[in-house]
Amino acid sequence: MIRNFLKIAFRSIVNDKFYSLINITGLAIGIACSLLIALYVVDELSFDKFHADADRIFRIDQTNIWSGNTEQIGVTGPPVAEAVRAEVPEVEHSTRIRVVGNMLVTKQGSSPVAFDESRIFLTDSTFFDVFSFEMLQGDPQTALDEQGSIVISASTAEKYFGEEEALGKTLLMGDDRVPFVITGVVADIPDNSHFTFNMLATMDLDPLIERYEWSWIWTQMTTYVKLRPDTDIGAVEEKLLGVPKKYAGNSMKLIFGYTFEEYEAKGSTWELFLTPMTDIHLYTATVGDRLGEHSDILYVYVFISIAVFIVLIACINFMNLTTARSAKRAKETGVRKALGSTRQGLTGQFLTESMLLTAVAMLLSLGVAELLKIPFNELSGKDLSLTSLADPVLASMFIGLALTLGLLTGSYPAFYLSSFRPASVLRGNLRAGLKSGRLRNTLVVIQFAISMVLISVTQVVFKQINYARNINLGFDKENILLLGNVQRLGNDLEPFKEELATYAEVKSIATSSDTPPRIYGEDLYKAKGSDQAEFPINTIATDYDYANTLGFELVEGRYFSRESPSDIHGVVLNETAVQRLGWDDPIGQRVTKDGGSREFEVIGVIKDFHFRSMYETIEPFAFFHLEGKHWRMPNTVLSMKVQSSDLVGFVERVEDKWQSIAEGRPFEFSFLDSAIDRTLQSEVAIGRVITAFTGLAIFIACLGLMGLAAFAAEQKTKEIGIRKVLGASVSSIVTLIARDFTKLILVAFIIAAPLGYYAADWWLQDFAYKTNLTLLPLVFAGAIALVVALFTVSYQAIKAGSTDPVKSLRSE
Repeated sequence: MIRNFLKIAFRSIVNDKFYSLINITGLAIGIACSLLIALYVVDELSFDKFHADADRIFRIDQTNIWSGNTEQIGVTGPPVAEAVRAEVPEVEHSTRIRVVGNMLVTKQGSSPVAFDESRIFLTDSTFFDVFSFEMLQGDPQTALDEQGSIVISASTAEKYFGEEEALGKTLLMGDDRVPFVITGVVADIPDNSHFTFNMLATMDLDPLIERYEWSWIWTQMTTYVKLRPDTDIGAVEEKLLGVPKKYAGNSMKLIFGYTFEEYEAKGSTWELFLTPMTDIHLYTATVGDRLGEHSDILYVYVFISIAVFIVLIACINFMNLTTARSAKRAKETGVRKALGSTRQGLTGQFLTESMLLTAVAMLLSLGVAELLKIPFNELSGKDLSLTSLADPVLASMFIGLALTLGLLTGSYPAFYLSSFRPASVLRGNLRAGLKSGRLRNTLVVIQFAISMVLISVTQVVFKQINYARNINLGFDKENILLLGNVQRLGNDLEPFKEELATYAEVKSIATSSDTPPRIYGEDLYKAKGSDQAEFPINTIATDYDYANTLGFELVEGRYFSRESPSDIHGVVLNETAVQRLGWDDPIGQRVTKDGGSREFEVIGVIKDFHFRSMYETIEPFAFFHLEGKHWRMPNTVLSMKVQSSDLVGFVERVEDKWQSIAEGRPFEFSFLDSAIDRTLQSEVAIGRVITAFTGLAIFIACLGLMGLAAFAAEQKTKEIGIRKVLGASVSSIVTLIARDFTKLILVAFIIAAPLGYYAADWWLQDFAYKTNLTLLPLVFAGAIALVVALFTVSYQAIKAGSTDPVKSLRSE
């Protein structure tokens, strides 16, 4: 029986090549898209699960004491790990990580090699007790026991030593060239780790750690714990809540000048929390941990929704075309029933055809997915491979998807076709066509409503990106050349800066401790003599020319001036800081920190500017002078306002000058506008991916529409022939066929408009500064869908209208 089913199914597919091709193509693209998205989702959900006992590893988070206790942060002070071990016996191991930022690393030897390394972590000797990164050389239990030890990745070892063995060799760390011995080489960190490093050194590389080992306020550590098996997580969380109150009081009194009880009396809290390591990548996008950028579960939901939509559109095509072609199969069904075929047998036959079509589409989808993989990887920032299907779980999911689609797409047509009454069919009483198919019309509406929602959301995504790119940031981002880590020049920095200032292309030049769009240094301040609690103000230190170079707008007072030597001990605030401090006339007022032990006179007010991404509101900000009595900030960034028709040539000249005095230290440069654009990188990527999948969804929908239009023209063959004999034009024939489809597209627009508006509004809620949501993207989506649909239908309609009416009538 099965052999007979397959033979008849194959014959049916071959005899109906046009509609079979549409069904197979639509399903193949739909399956390919869902396959790529499935690989993306599986990769996102796999983060950090390669570690042994991953379910027992947690990050210690705490209340963000720097932002009014309204948020949670993924960093703590150095003593937290020891305090948690003392108070929570369920902790088996703990370790801390400190990110040191960019550092010059030099290979010791007769032919020194130097690189600027950006992924250097400092950690405790217990690092490999918590994490199970693969150690290729060395002993993970002892590799970090001795001070001056460093573990490097395999690719880093190859970069510095080539084919030589790295173990036991010495690297010189930093500008001071502190020697560190390589005690281990680990395999390159997997892509699905929430943090990556090139070098892992002992804590003594940074003297600040020993200096602030006592401080709960110096939140520069990311702390992890590994709990014992079968631990009650709820009980651990209860014990953690009271740890800061017991241990942080001395730090608070010394730094802020008040006790923990006084802190609580102000309505503030300070608690510790457990965050599962396997949740960090997708569920902590707003919780900073200094280890790198994380993703968001929102993107996973978006991609899953798109995959479901695309597969749904492909399935709708299949069901629509199969039921629309029911008249052609009606006599076959009637004759077979009259000869004794049962409904179950006919249902099995039609399901076999569906499964065979789906199997062909499934095989074809592998080739389509391979073709789409490269652009998808570029857009999503992944390195996905179809070899992942060798995994039994993924392979089972893929085969299960194909079987499910075969049953879903074939079930309704099978039951529908097998339900025909033989007597009615053989008398010719069965009607088929567009007007008799309410379900088909409904499914077409669903297809195009989904497509319109995707188009409108894509429009809003790019509208928000353009808004963020073109918003008035409060400073000039164009043609600002940034040189990083200029402190490495030491005493040569000022002569270097002075010579660059003589270049005709340089209109202004300045140095600072940091620069937008990522300024996160902050401390607690308050107005002198005020009863208000201290609150966080973001800070940088600059020279005299920084405001002029970046074009900040001065609202009151002045910026640091060489004509007023005392200015170096003052402070310039932004408008938000002045508002929070409660001043109407800020010039001459004083702000204090460290419980009033240090104070600064306000000499000027800068108009609010965006110093972070569009996700974050403008917060209080303060400019201090690099030579002032503030804590010493490194003079790390040199900013130049450049005007040149040959920027590439200018940068090369600057690099040549750098190399002449920098003794092999890496030359780091970027442009401010590019740095700001990078803060929108994830939005640009998601927008491009949605655009690509939206295009595919519309293509699949149009395939189905083309098939239905061809069928509608076929059903009206006699009517079209008569109309042409009576003088009807091709345009009137096109109108006749396209009219019903146009109505369906308009109904789809009415449904899609509110859904698209809601989806776009939901996505925009994460942005502190966002574009106005208007009806224009929705109207544009409707117009695109209508034009594409009419173009698709018109092709078949013109083809039908151009047919010789004599042939049409003779065929009838």
